[in-house]
Amino acid sequence: MPFLHPDRDRILSHVLGPENNYCTGFIGGSWRSQGHYLLAACLGAAKVPRRFFHDGSDVLDSIFAFDLAEVDLLYMGQINVIRVSSFCGPQGLIWGYDVASPGHLYERHPLGVGDVKTGVRDRLPVYSLWPLIQAARELFGTRQKPVFPIQPGSHVPCAEKKKILKGPGHIYCALGIGIARDRRRDACLLMEDVGEIPAPMDRNEQNDYRRMILTQVAHGIVEVGGNQNIEYGEVFVGLRDLFLEENEIGCALVAAPYFLLARGAEALAKGC
Repeated sequence: MPFLHPDRDRILSHVLGPENNYCTGFIGGSWRSQGHYLLAACLGAAKVPRRFFHDGSDVLDSIFAFDLAEVDLLYMGQINVIRVSSFCGPQGLIWGYDVASPGHLYERHPLGVGDVKTGVRDRLPVYSLWPLIQAARELFGTRQKPVFPIQPGSHVPCAEKKKILKGPGHIYCALGIGIARDRRRDACLLMEDVGEIPAPMDRNEQNDYRRMILTQVAHGIVEVGGNQNIEYGEVFVGLRDLFLEENEIGCALVAAPYFLLARGAEALAKGC
C-alpha cells in the first residue's frame, strides 16, 4: 500500500487498551495511548415496526431502529457514542488499511464508481470500502458472535451521521475515506453522507443513483483537499441502503469509532 502510515509500528505499540477481551473508546490522552488511536469503518441500516409511537413522539421507535443499525453488519452495541468530526490524523491508524489489511483491499467498487479527476491529467483512484468494513467485522464480531467488541458502556468518539425515516421510503448511509499522501503531516478524511433514494425506481435506476451518491462522496473528498491544501492518494467508498414499508421506521447509520485495541487482539493487528 503506497500510503501506509510510515510510523505504523510505533503507533501500534501505543494503541493497546486496558482490557484483554474488549476494545475501548479512545479519549485523548487516556491510559498509555499518548494520543494514539485506531479508527474503523462501519455502516449499518435497520428497520422496526412502528409500535411505541403516539401523536406526540416517535422517539422510542427511532431508538429501537438506531440500536439495530449499530449491530447490523458488525457489533457496535451497548456503547455511548460521542459524535466528533471526521479526520484520522498522523497519530491514528486505520483498521483494515494500516493494520489487519485483507489481501483483497484494492477492489474496484461493484457499482463501477470511477476515478475522480483532480486536475488536467491527474485522477484519484477510487476503491470499495467493503474490505475495510469486513476487517472491522472480523475484529468486533457480530451480534450473534462477538469477537473483540467495544466494551459495553464505553464512551466512544465516532464520526457519526444518521438518517431516521418513517416508511414508506428508501434510506441510505455512505462513507468515503480519503487517504492522505503525507500521513505524517496531514489527516485522512472521512466524508459521511445519509439521506433518501427517491422512489419509484427500477433496479438500474437505483444503481445509477447509488453510483451518483458515491461519486459525490469521492468528489467531496477532493473538494476538502483543495480547500485545505491536502493531497489524497486514494479513496475508499461504500454505501448501505434499506427499503421501508408502511408502518415501519428505519435508521441508516455511519458510525466510525476511534478506539483502543483489545489486548487479546494484538496478534490480529501484527499479522497483516
